Amino acid sequence: MPLFVLVWGCSGPPSALVPPIDRSTELVVVRTIDKTYLDSLLGSERSPAGGGDLLGEPQSVAMVHDGEIIFADRVAGRLVHLELDARERGRRLLVATTGALLREPRVVRLDPIGNAYVSEAGDGMIGVFDPRLRLVEWLPTPPYEALGLVPGRTVGIAFGPLGAMYLTDEVNGRLYRYDASGQFDAAVGSDDNPWGQLTHPAGVACAPLDGSVYVCDPGQRRIVVFDAGGTPETLIGENDLSDPQAVAVNHHGQCLVVDRGLKALLIFTRRGDLLRRIDGDRLVPGGLVGPTDLYLSDSTLWIADPPGRRILEVRVRHTVR
Repeated sequence: MPLFVLVWGCSGPPSALVPPIDRSTELVVVRTIDKTYLDSLLGSERSPAGGGDLLGEPQSVAMVHDGEIIFADRVAGRLVHLELDARERGRRLLVATTGALLREPRVVRLDPIGNAYVSEAGDGMIGVFDPRLRLVEWLPTPPYEALGLVPGRTVGIAFGPLGAMYLTDEVNGRLYRYDASGQFDAAVGSDDNPWGQLTHPAGVACAPLDGSVYVCDPGQRRIVVFDAGGTPETLIGENDLSDPQAVAVNHHGQCLVVDRGLKALLIFTRRGDLLRRIDGDRLVPGGLVGPTDLYLSDSTLWIADPPGRRILEVRVRHTVR
């Protein structure tokens, strides 16, 4: 198993240049990655059918480097590593795909050294692929029997400070923590504690500042925040969320959530107060159809909207008034 290294959090080291999101901050879609875009980007260089044949329903997205993304396509059953600005930079187009080993990839996240961790929708197994999308290994499942649980299904992956990895299990309603050596460490989530109870948990993210773990809990329409030790400490969005699928936390402690039911992006303060709700039709013509993933890197948000067969690149711009 690849050895994790010391990282600041889920989105890299803190940046003083990225302002907090407030009511004067604009969120602007600067690129829509869909069939039309891929056809114009790749054309016949990918196949006679054009670049659009790469895109079925992109379930999850992560940024590799500036201008490079990797997305998991659940319908096509593959990962795609795509360089978006190759033509403008005078570089060759980079299109790497893998599909032979995947059936329905559900979420993709990158570890600090660039390996892609991908969960399967059917059995929840996690495959580890190197930066060239070659399979390295399948991770061992959590010790379900020893924990008194039934075989589960992983739907969320996040990497935190000191190399810890977190997985969510929608079947058992648990959050699993693995240590920096890749060994199972603990299961979090209890049916006895309403604060820590998880019902069909989905996306998960780590706060860059303190390593707190934010878990989408669509079964109870909220975000549950655990401290680094696994103790529940905060509930977010109980009166504001419907079907939260993915969450991200910026370096100011603000919590960003995509909600599939509301078809919206919601932003909460560090205290959990709702700061803004941005309906999909304010971001893109026709609105969001059913967003399932959110990836944050400095001032850029990537939103996967699989029913709309597209990925949105959203820039955060601070307006000086």
